[in-house]
Amino acid sequence: MRKLFTLALAICATYLCAQTNITSCSSSFTDIGGESSQYINSESSEWLVCPDDNEKYLSIEFTYVDIETANDSGVNGSGCRDMLYIYDGMDDTAPLMGNYCGQGSTDGATSFVEGNTLEVGMSFTPNNLDGCFFIKFESDAQNTRNGWSAIVECCDPSLRSEMSDGVNCPEAINGGVVFDFDVDMSCMRQGVISNFTDYEYGEFTPACMINAEELPHKVYYKFQANSNGSFTSINVDPIDDLGEITVYAIGPLQGTCPEYTGGFIVDCQRAEDPSSLIFNMSAHSSYMIVVASEVEGSFRLFSDVGTSSLPVEMISYEVVKEKNDVSIEWTTAQEVNNKGFELYRAFGNQDFEMIAQIDPKGDYSSVNEYNFVDQNINSNGDVFYFIRQVDLDGNYTDYDVKSVRFENQKTISAFPNPATNRLYIDSGNDEKATVTIYNSVGSSVYQRQMLLPMDLDVSNIPMGVYTMVIESESKVETIRQVFN
Repeated sequence: MRKLFTLALAICATYLCAQTNITSCSSSFTDIGGESSQYINSESSEWLVCPDDNEKYLSIEFTYVDIETANDSGVNGSGCRDMLYIYDGMDDTAPLMGNYCGQGSTDGATSFVEGNTLEVGMSFTPNNLDGCFFIKFESDAQNTRNGWSAIVECCDPSLRSEMSDGVNCPEAINGGVVFDFDVDMSCMRQGVISNFTDYEYGEFTPACMINAEELPHKVYYKFQANSNGSFTSINVDPIDDLGEITVYAIGPLQGTCPEYTGGFIVDCQRAEDPSSLIFNMSAHSSYMIVVASEVEGSFRLFSDVGTSSLPVEMISYEVVKEKNDVSIEWTTAQEVNNKGFELYRAFGNQDFEMIAQIDPKGDYSSVNEYNFVDQNINSNGDVFYFIRQVDLDGNYTDYDVKSVRFENQKTISAFPNPATNRLYIDSGNDEKATVTIYNSVGSSVYQRQMLLPMDLDVSNIPMGVYTMVIESESKVETIRQVFN
């Protein structure tokens, strides 16, 4: 065996070391010198470490660490002379989990850069669908060290097929909103909700949710209401001593994994015995439940469904783009205890904001038709809408998020500014427009209607600062215009 190590060192001294593949759930991972020799100068080695069964979750734990640190800035300001790179994937294009050095098993030296010191006992779990690590090691031309040793192990997850640890996609397979089962979090990868949603934190994101995403043990469950919808109660009952548990719901969701869109935080609870999440689901709407804890263990996740019918029966609901406006139209067949409707809008990935409140028509026995026009949308890209129906008791039902797309919205420009005799106005479109110029007291001093682009004679307008309103077929633009 000693001769084999000597031969390997001779090859690496002449050439860059080739990639070594480790496919195992029970092995050791060491530097090129193994457990009995040092690594070499000017080394560049690569390893691909994967489980022997893609249904299992891999981990590596370092049991010995002696990689040269730096007395100065080191390689690229890392505080390391020699460095071990760990990537979350199959090659070095995958996300970098960290670059490390450290001499915890010998001299005790550390990198001055926080987070770059590899310590004995540190473990890593891949956060990708392949379940693999790509690892590189590079050393400089001076001073070799003893290297490292790590244990490669796997765990066999016991999550139900419709659940996820935040890496694979959760699937909505339950027929309705009723479920009751135990969840074991003792074998998890470190996934986050952003792995399969476009949800971005905003000023309205509760701290409860942000804290949950920072916890090491999380599970995700996506469920879909049946054709009736219902009041739903989501409950978490600890089986093991998990300490504080965080549970939150996000929805209603649109699209398919890994890019669910839409949704907002319905509720978030954090406690050793969290309160139930109670909300009203519309027919066929989808939500995601996230449960997180500081320690691993098991809990019971279950739901209860109210027996009362929805106070409003929604027959149809459409969002239609009409030139630069958006028409939201919906029809109900009955309205019981209905306080009214709220309309919400979001541009792109921004947070939803309420744009209108609509009073109910309140006729239980006949069909009620509603319409609201969101006027003069000035946006490029997707604009999202959803309807919230509010009961007299304060409960509410959120209907599906729908979207329309606006493309190539062009602004209207006027030049020169200041202008003396001539003023040119253009929008990039051949369309009718009316130009009205107001003085400082709000009186109209000039008005003209013609096709864009315009060439206007403004020589008779006195010197001063004016407000110019240009109303075209596609939009309205207000410009502060100076004449001299």
